Formats: sequence, C-alpha cells, structure tokens
Amino acid sequence: MKKGTSSRSLEWLEQLVDHDILQKMLSSFSRSTGLKAVFVDTEGNTIISPEKEIVDCKFCQMIRSDQKGLAKCQRSYAQAGKEAAKYGEPYIFRCHGGLIAWAAPIILDEHIGSMICGQVLMWEPEDYFLEEIEEMVKGLDLDLVQIKLAASQLNVLSSGKVQAAADLLFIVANQIMKSGLILLEQRRKIAAQQAELADEMQARK
Repeated sequence: MKKGTSSRSLEWLEQLVDHDILQKMLSSFSRSTGLKAVFVDTEGNTIISPEKEIVDCKFCQMIRSDQKGLAKCQRSYAQAGKEAAKYGEPYIFRCHGGLIAWAAPIILDEHIGSMICGQVLMWEPEDYFLEEIEEMVKGLDLDLVQIKLAASQLNVLSSGKVQAAADLLFIVANQIMKSGLILLEQRRKIAAQQAELADEMQARK
C-alpha cells in the first residue's frame, strides 16, 4: 500500500514538475545549508533524496537501520506533513527520536507530499537527553552505547537558524507549487478547449 502511495505521489508530482529539477532543488538546498532535505509522500515514505550530496546523520542511520525505527520515522514525517498542509506554513516538530526537523507542504489541488529537513538539536545533548534516548529507542534492535554516542555528536542549531532554514525550505516548496499550478492550469485550459471543440464537431454532424 505504501509503495503504491509513493508511486502515485511521484507520478502526480512529475506530471507537473520535472524530477531532475526537484532533485536539483533538494541537492542545492542540502549543499548550501549542510542539512539534508528530502521529499516524502503523504505516508512519510522518502521518494526523492539527495544521497550523493549529503547523507543522514549517524544517529538517524542507526534508527532507520531497524525496520521498527524506520516505520516510526515515516509516521513522524507523515504527521508533520499533514500539520504543515493544514496550516499552509513550515511546521517545526520533534521527531520520535527526539531530533528537531521541519516540514514544508507540497499542495497541488491536494496535499501530495512534503519536503522534510532537520536531524538537529536546538540544545547541547546533556545527560538528561541521553537518558531519554533509552526510552525513545526501546524495542529497537540497536546498540545503546553506540546510539548515545551518535546522539552526542548531533549538530546543534539555534532557534533562529532553525526558523531560517524552515523558511527557506518553505520558499523552495512554494516555487515547486507555483510552477506546478501554472502547468496544471495550462493543461486544464487545453482540456477545456479540446472538449469544446469536440462538442462543436459533434453538433455539426
């Protein structure tokens, strides 16, 4: 089911915005900020990712290496995308692993997905957070010592930088939507003209 949702979202999106342009936008954002940005469908499945430019942080790599952890990531992304689409603005959230991330919705007639970025903290990882990690990864097949070590190495951004990065991602998402909506309107006009022409031809018979 999730695979089908991903395929529909990608097909829907690629009808309006070229895949290479999307990849380039995500890559440019990731290279310029040093923060990985991905496009996910409404179920939280990643369908476009600039893997060559920047990879997940070690903490996220470990979490996502476990199927239960990956499923939790997808649920976090799906929920964040829905909230972003509901309010029509960047949505900053704390994922299931305790990291800060943000979502920018892609809405073309309907919510088809979101751009997600983050994998950072807004504070230094103090002892209480590392203890909290134990509860967050409970049930996952992970080395607790290694996951805490990875958590202690996470990037820390100020609230101002997080907001700025979220706003920038939203601008990129808006550009995608603008381009897509212009093309969508053009296709609707062409379809309407073709339907009108067909009616005229039918009336002449």
